[in-house]
Amino acid sequence: MALYIPLMRMGAGVLLVAGLLHMAAVFSAPALLAQGGVLRWEGNYRLLEGKIQGKPLDEAARKAEYHIDAKSITIKGKGAAFVIQYQLDTSMEPIGIDMIIVQGPEGTKGSKAVGIVAFDGKQVKLAYAMSDKRPVDFSGKEGMYFLLEKLK
Repeated sequence: MALYIPLMRMGAGVLLVAGLLHMAAVFSAPALLAQGGVLRWEGNYRLLEGKIQGKPLDEAARKAEYHIDAKSITIKGKGAAFVIQYQLDTSMEPIGIDMIIVQGPEGTKGSKAVGIVAFDGKQVKLAYAMSDKRPVDFSGKEGMYFLLEKLK
């Protein structure tokens, strides 16, 4: 899995950070799922753009390694690694995603986020929040947003 999730301290908690830039292309559940419901987004990715609370992600986020598989997203960079399990809700448009960090630096394990995700065969858009309020768009104004490009 390949999604970089930077961490940001807010009060006593540590936030999971991700986001994807809004694109003109149409992303939908059919593009994400192959025949029989098998995911087609598995692979390695690079970060094209991202936002946290409307502000651009730093250069370290762009240099991280992002990998997506059938059950998790792995992000490696800045001396840390995160493994985030996810569950998709393809009945939603855009697709809903619920995430939980299962491996990461001290204090991050168990952190949860809800979001939306879209995939057009080449790029993944992901917007999420560390609350129970799922983002409604990929603007990145509230919460986190990532735009990832699949590597060949």
